[in-house]
Amino acid sequence: MLMQKVEETARSLGANMIRLDTFSWQGAGFYLKLGYKQVGYYKSPVDEFEEYFFLKRL
Repeated sequence: MLMQKVEETARSLGANMIRLDTFSWQGAGFYLKLGYKQVGYYKSPVDEFEEYFFLKRL
């Protein structure tokens, strides 16, 4: 429900997309289930983390 409200608010402010990023220990699958498309990926060889970049057209 929170993400739905965020998307509605973004639309009302004139946004036509939402871009976000999340880390491997957070919840990339959560955003995929909400219709976000993965548009990028980064794996840090030094810090041993992965970062995912998502986009959703509104």
